[in-house]
Amino acid sequence: MEELGLNQPSFNQLARLSEAENATGASAVSRLKDIGEDAMVVDASPMFKQTLDNIVQGSDKAAAIAKSNVKARVSDATQKVSNVLDKSMGKPGASSSRAVVVYGENANPLDGFYKSAYSKPINYAEETGQEILRTLRTRVPERFIKKANELLKAGNKESKQIQYTIDDATGNVSISPLPDVRQIDYITRVISRMARNSEAEIGIELGTLVRDLRGSLRSNVKEYDAALKTASRNISEREAREFGANLMRPNVLRDEVRELIGDMGQAEVGRVKEGLRQYIDDTIAQTKRTVGNPEVAEREAYAAIKALSSRASREKVEAVLGKGQADEMFSEIDKLAKAFELQGSVTRNSATFPRQLQREADQAALSQTVLDRLRNAPAQQPTVLGMAKKIVERTPKAQREIIDRKNIEIVNALTQRQGKEAVKYLEKLGKTANMKKPRLLGPTRIGAGMVRGLLSANDMDQVYP
Repeated sequence: MEELGLNQPSFNQLARLSEAENATGASAVSRLKDIGEDAMVVDASPMFKQTLDNIVQGSDKAAAIAKSNVKARVSDATQKVSNVLDKSMGKPGASSSRAVVVYGENANPLDGFYKSAYSKPINYAEETGQEILRTLRTRVPERFIKKANELLKAGNKESKQIQYTIDDATGNVSISPLPDVRQIDYITRVISRMARNSEAEIGIELGTLVRDLRGSLRSNVKEYDAALKTASRNISEREAREFGANLMRPNVLRDEVRELIGDMGQAEVGRVKEGLRQYIDDTIAQTKRTVGNPEVAEREAYAAIKALSSRASREKVEAVLGKGQADEMFSEIDKLAKAFELQGSVTRNSATFPRQLQREADQAALSQTVLDRLRNAPAQQPTVLGMAKKIVERTPKAQREIIDRKNIEIVNALTQRQGKEAVKYLEKLGKTANMKKPRLLGPTRIGAGMVRGLLSANDMDQVYP
């Protein structure tokens, strides 16, 4: 058992677990091999995991080792995910697409183009001008127009186009404002923003509305057409990045992703990857913050990271990256999710140690067992009591140290090794357990049979003096 780093008590416990659930059998070994380089012996069996949970609840020293080992696993798994993302999506960093680019005269370096466009009147006598008015009256919801007007008011901007109407009967002249280029441009911005935040079907209809309204305006005002052409590359890349950041939302349909990605150029697809990368980074960071937080429900803590690997998410990412890179990415994300679950379990259960310690201390203060009386007996006693006192004279501190030593050995066995080393260890544990069945001693006989059954034999007495 020395090659396993175990003494008799810790070996006995692991061997019994292995026998009860075949935790060292072929299926358990296969589970570790499936996980790969990150696998720990604890991953081989639910009983091993439950044992680790129980140990960290009752042993602060063993819990500290478990948390350290599992934290290192999470760190390694996180780095592997980052490496895969760097390879498939590029490293995160500043780029032109990260800057917020908006339509308007304040959009640098396009301000010159927009100033020119905003200064030109719309010719409402032309068919395209009449089409603009028909679209505004019949297809644009009033709330979008109100929102655009709020933006204009905030910027102290008003329509510069005025309509003069002469009543043929009276000759009176009425004056009313007409939407100018700036106002219509703001309306299209409001609609575009709503389209990105709407369900797929509604978003598609709103997108069509924006294209029709801008199309009529571009045909009517050539300067606006020139401004949009100049800005189109920056605008489309910005929107592509936002699309990538929202790609995993349930309201973004898989078919929609395939269709949009198919119509995008290489630069736009690159920005989709940027947005998706940022979303994944944020999800991992969020999971790190919530794992082990007692105020966050366990199911909620892992919800975001698990949602990354849903079938819908996989198909959408595959449309962006291709099957090979998507499979590689999700393989590492799945491993990271397992590491987070283990870390959360260890962290949450170790938090119960102070409560467990308090219960033990309270119980000890209220009760005094036969063993306590023997420990407190005078040093010189008749033969039988003297022998019994020697057996039970360990202090509570000494007993705790023995238990900690045993638990630390088990924690190391379950979490110290990873990958191939964990597989080798598990196989060796199984072979050793089959050769050396755990020893169970019966009642101890002291003296001439006068104290039969007073104490249950403890394997630890054979190993830890």
